[in-house]
Amino acid sequence: MTMALKPAREHGYRLSAYARKENDFYPTPRDLAISLALGLPRLGLDLPRVALDPCGGDGALRRALRSFGVEVRLSDLYPEMYPGADGYVTSEPLDASEPEQLRHAFELARDCSAIVTNTPHNTKEACAIVENLIALVEGRQVDFVATLFRSIWGAEPGRLRYLNRPSFFGEILCCWRPRWIPGSEGSPMHAYAWYVWRNTPRSGPSFKVRVGRRETIAALSHEHADPTPSVREPADFFVTQSIGPRPTERLFHPQLSRR
Repeated sequence: MTMALKPAREHGYRLSAYARKENDFYPTPRDLAISLALGLPRLGLDLPRVALDPCGGDGALRRALRSFGVEVRLSDLYPEMYPGADGYVTSEPLDASEPEQLRHAFELARDCSAIVTNTPHNTKEACAIVENLIALVEGRQVDFVATLFRSIWGAEPGRLRYLNRPSFFGEILCCWRPRWIPGSEGSPMHAYAWYVWRNTPRSGPSFKVRVGRRETIAALSHEHADPTPSVREPADFFVTQSIGPRPTERLFHPQLSRR
């Protein structure tokens, strides 16, 4: 059964000290993209072979997930801004906040079993995209969708309409504060999480799993990348495990970890 969605309120949490410009572009930090690949199996979901990013930008998600065997195909409202990005299914501007245009992008991508995206900063536009993604997954046209938001997003007024529904499967919490603007100074203010909806309604409570910064560093090191510019501190806070069918966690402690 599909539940009606009402417009979400504008967020009220503390904003970044850096002013946001209209239609500005903030590519997804590589460590946040990798956290999706690490977190999905902990939720019990297989990584998709092919996925669509309808807010593709310069292809940051495509590049990061390629090493995990995921081909991310792209569309965007402003594809002309990224002439060097490969993987675009069309040069036509497609607005993911418009249901018909999102559906058209999905059809052009072909063979996609998932949609993964980092939505625009604008709350109204981002929530419109989420509504359209939920409609696709609840219409069983895609296996699952995953969107990146600040970790506090799910606790804000109006969010229960997106989360208190059988299709909402769980969250992948990224346990560090990433740096979005290269060369910026000071401490980043926000942690982030991937929110996941699935086409098979869950029969119990939603899951919440955690990915630590240390794990993304290990994944990045296999690509000979330098991960330090995009994180506040190199230490992470949790090591996550999966025991049996349900994800669990334990606090990381150097002495306990040797036992």
